[in-house]
Amino acid sequence: MAAGDGVRKSVWENEIQWEARKEFIEANRGTIPIEQLDALSMVWANMKFLGCRYPGPTEERVQQLEAGCTRAMDIPAEIKRKQDEGNKKPLIKGLTLYVRDSAGPENPICLLHGNAQRAKMTIEFQELGLKDGFFSCAVVINYILVATGQASTKKDAKRTCAEQAVKILRACQPVVDELLLHQKAQVIEKDHLASGKKVDAPRISENNLGNQMLRKMGWTGGGLGSQGKGRADPVLVDETQGRQGLGKDITDDGVNKVSVKNTVRNFIMDNHRKELRFSSDLSKEDRAIVHKICQQHGLRHKSFGTGEGRYLVISKQ
Repeated sequence: MAAGDGVRKSVWENEIQWEARKEFIEANRGTIPIEQLDALSMVWANMKFLGCRYPGPTEERVQQLEAGCTRAMDIPAEIKRKQDEGNKKPLIKGLTLYVRDSAGPENPICLLHGNAQRAKMTIEFQELGLKDGFFSCAVVINYILVATGQASTKKDAKRTCAEQAVKILRACQPVVDELLLHQKAQVIEKDHLASGKKVDAPRISENNLGNQMLRKMGWTGGGLGSQGKGRADPVLVDETQGRQGLGKDITDDGVNKVSVKNTVRNFIMDNHRKELRFSSDLSKEDRAIVHKICQQHGLRHKSFGTGEGRYLVISKQ
């Protein structure tokens, strides 16, 4: 997308910023070389939309050019008016901001990375160098510049940039409190996944060949043997996990892998459920089993909370 004479829209500019910069260029076309005008228009946009600062002579030159383009100067104010009216479009299409407001403050850098990954979008923190003793940093999500930040150290500049980006995204993107959403999800209790249960073994049917042979030999049902005291019920198999074999702790109260797999598969087949919550009575080892099985099935899986209140939520990608 170009404004004429080779001036093109930058990959990180949204449509509003690009329209404003085009107005700036058109208002000053012919007054200075187009290459210089293109660079100064970018400086103007950074000052107007992102609050960037430049050396005094540069800012003074930009202000002189700005005086002749009232339409470009009105666009930032128009954006503010539309935002106040609630008519603004999302800055990044397809991005929903998942937060945990009910759990307290979050690390803004981790919050941005997590949401970008969830939306399958790229995110990059770009160092812009040192200006007037301050380091500058910019965050770009899905090739769109979201915010910049300045501080005395690179680490603080990155965090300031992330904090500013979260404020901007909260104002223009859909926001969902993840923890409140979890309360609506179906809860799977540990009892539902308990191990040590016996596999159902159906009795031999009446038309079974072995059954018929025994009846022809005089067996009428019940236990075998001359006195009919033999075993009457079919042999049942206890479920086992891994290859523990003899000596396995029969008091083990962990979850059963087969039960977990069946629960996960049923969740995948259910088109009406997007999330499933495993209760806080699962131990750390139990949650590790669930994490591994979910990973095998390509599901999103994450634990929340601390201590005895920690629980696990799985969701479809």
